[in-house]
Amino acid sequence: MTRMISMNNIDNLIQEVSRLHTWEDNVSKDCKEFLDLLKKHVRNGNNINATSFQTVLEREYNVKVSNATANRWVKNQLKEANVDE
Repeated sequence: MTRMISMNNIDNLIQEVSRLHTWEDNVSKDCKEFLDLLKKHVRNGNNINATSFQTVLEREYNVKVSNATANRWVKNQLKEANVDE
């Protein structure tokens, strides 16, 4: 069965997939506060373990991220802090 999609629907679909959201946009206020403090911690030259970061997010804030996402987040913070891993 072929479904006809109108140009209006296609425009809506394009808008939907064009929105740039990250997992950080969908976390609670408490989790955002934790992330902000953790960013400061890393940017002050402290390293963190991505696996532990992932575990804390899931256990304390019910935020599930992949290993790759956790690793990328940590690497981005280190990069922004200009800290060697």
